Amino acid sequence: MKQNPSPLQREDLLEILETTTHAQLRALRLLRRPAPERSQTSPPPKSSMALVQASLSQADQPLHIEEIIAPLFAQAVADPTLASAPRVYTGTDDPLLRKTGQKIPGTTYARDPLSPPFQVNLVLGQRFVQTSLLIQPAGSEHPWRALPVSFSPAPTPKIPKRGSAEQQTAVKEFPAGYRLRKGSQLRYREPAFLITTDLTTPAAELIAAYLARWEVEVNFRDEKTLLGVGQAQVRSPQSVARAPAFLAACYALLLWSNIRVFGDHRTDAFKKLPRWRHAEPVRPSTRDLLRLLQQQAQDYQPRQAPIIPN
Repeated sequence: MKQNPSPLQREDLLEILETTTHAQLRALRLLRRPAPERSQTSPPPKSSMALVQASLSQADQPLHIEEIIAPLFAQAVADPTLASAPRVYTGTDDPLLRKTGQKIPGTTYARDPLSPPFQVNLVLGQRFVQTSLLIQPAGSEHPWRALPVSFSPAPTPKIPKRGSAEQQTAVKEFPAGYRLRKGSQLRYREPAFLITTDLTTPAAELIAAYLARWEVEVNFRDEKTLLGVGQAQVRSPQSVARAPAFLAACYALLLWSNIRVFGDHRTDAFKKLPRWRHAEPVRPSTRDLLRLLQQQAQDYQPRQAPIIPN
């Protein structure tokens, strides 16, 4: 006879569910906000530095990270080149930011995603949940882009020490293993199934959106290796949550300025590729955008009147 879950086990399961869906719910709430009115007379920004200054200068006080990302999300959804899409797709995943000590808030042992399949390794790290807007800036034939719209901490719930076996198992993850034949090697590569509750969208479009979720993994690679997300030496609980999210917001500003200014195409404004690169890429990489941003930052003159002392 099946037993009902205890109150403690039910609370643990609800906490896990709330943590993993918090970013998606916040992104859906942003969809209900009215899009900002566009001025038909004002020309688009000529550089990414001008776009960043225009976004930050509209506020009368220091912006919170969510207030920086929210206008980008509203502009991306209301953009004429993207508003023609019948549906809005988002991708969510939980990156692990590695740490070297347990005194940092939110740091726990987690499974190393780079460990070999025959040996599961544990590393210290902080778990976050990122939601990215999946878009095709230049039409259906253009590669997908993932624009980060949310980056929030999601610490792993602690296993209750004095709980029952069911309560301790509720917050653990066990991969389901299988064998091809009796006595063969234990494998974990089970067949994958794509389950959806949308019965009206064509299957080809759903599969394309599912494959586009890989761009979220590209976000993680760029954020960690190029922008240094997770490398800030902070210990305050507020700083631990805001420092990585601030860099993710800067990354979103960089990608959106590329879409607004260049249409996500690699133009002559970028540095020429080396001679051994025979194929010209369709879109610029994050490294190309950072190099161009550094060049524009050196030549940029802020639109501000000089302060003359009395």
